[in-house]
Amino acid sequence: LGSTLLGYSGTKGASLTIQSQTIQIGGSAPSGNILHLTPDFFNHGGFGSFILTGLASQGSNPALLVADGAIIEPIVKKLEVLSGGPANPALTVNVVDEPVAAYRQAASISLVGQAPSGAVVGEGAVIRTDPKGSISVTGQTVSILGSLIAQGGTITVGGSNSTTTVFGPSSQPL
Repeated sequence: LGSTLLGYSGTKGASLTIQSQTIQIGGSAPSGNILHLTPDFFNHGGFGSFILTGLASQGSNPALLVADGAIIEPIVKKLEVLSGGPANPALTVNVVDEPVAAYRQAASISLVGQAPSGAVVGEGAVIRTDPKGSISVTGQTVSILGSLIAQGGTITVGGSNSTTTVFGPSSQPL
């Protein structure tokens, strides 16, 4: 992106929606017109909700790929404002993360692959939210070869409800 995106708040993480031709999370930086995000991307900027949409496959990459072995464990950070006290009335603003997961805002991650190649969570990849978080992986086709973990939260996996979209007209042999 070449820029800094910030959504910090004192109470709740902001929402971030990104749409790109093709998205890859983790793994080596791909060549071509592919938006490459490191798994650590989800731990910066004060965001608590992420919607990432890949529109088209490119080369061997599906529209949205979580690379083999990628570990995504978002921690939602917030702002804390501290007063210097009576002797120093200046305010200090710090970015903090609550060390106890049960007291943090749980992240919500939605990964969408709109092309026929859909969305893939690679082998050994892990997407894990804090308790009560949510994970959604949807697309025309969806392959989950890794792990999705949202303790006490919600996990949604959904593919196309139309075989024509994936396999073409029924009048043509596969």
